[in-house]
Amino acid sequence: MLIEVLVKDQIEGGSAVLDALRAASFPVAGAFWCRLPDRDYWKMVIASDFVSQFGPLSAYQKVRAILERQPVAGVSPSDIQLYSPNDPGYLRLREYALGPGQFGIGPSERYNMFQDAYVYVL
Repeated sequence: MLIEVLVKDQIEGGSAVLDALRAASFPVAGAFWCRLPDRDYWKMVIASDFVSQFGPLSAYQKVRAILERQPVAGVSPSDIQLYSPNDPGYLRLREYALGPGQFGIGPSERYNMFQDAYVYVL
């Protein structure tokens, strides 16, 4: 199996996505790249109270509209998975991203880089 590597463009693009979401007042409670268990590709996981309040469909529509107004290189809307911060799926991915076997230190104090995750905000 060929495993996709998270590259600098995706890491920087993820940061730009978060900047665009914040500029549009879209709440972000958590955000990280995660190579999903049993998968060979990466997803940008974002937890937001917007999902809790308005539902996932409205949240995806809002994120897509924000990224259409302010496109980001290295990240497409299809790379993003949105969750409520209390969603059991998000909590499992968050635990996986921070769990045993994940190690390393990112390029600055703001970020932590792990073997199968790159964490912006938790």
